[in-house]
Amino acid sequence: MGYYGFQSIDGVVMKKSMLYLIAIPALVLGFAFQSPEVQKGDDVPGIEIPQDVQSVFDKSCMPCHSDDAKNFKARSRLNFDKLYTLNRAKLVNKLVKISDEINEGSMPKKNFMKKHPESVLSADEKTLVTDWADAQADQLVGE
Repeated sequence: MGYYGFQSIDGVVMKKSMLYLIAIPALVLGFAFQSPEVQKGDDVPGIEIPQDVQSVFDKSCMPCHSDDAKNFKARSRLNFDKLYTLNRAKLVNKLVKISDEINEGSMPKKNFMKKHPESVLSADEKTLVTDWADAQADQLVGE
């Protein structure tokens, strides 16, 4: 009798067992560390961010809502660098939330604007971003 009660013919059973013990965890780890771009499905829509909207994002949103942001809570709730990895339903939800938060005046946060007065959105910038977000959400729902 060989290892684990298997009869071993020249170690063939043992070699297969060891192969499985190594191959299965390697496959699991391989899938776990794939980038979101590899894992995304067919339901990942494209969105276009015009330069004027991107400028507003860069000034008032990206300091808290990007891969480089230090605020984990804000970054985890909305990360503009990850918008392209969201499926259609999640993206529509984020776009509607962007529009709602800006219309309600809850974004950018008041304590952030106190520290960074340049991040305050003008009425035109608010309209620009909310019109863009609403139009993108409508387009995605209509597709």
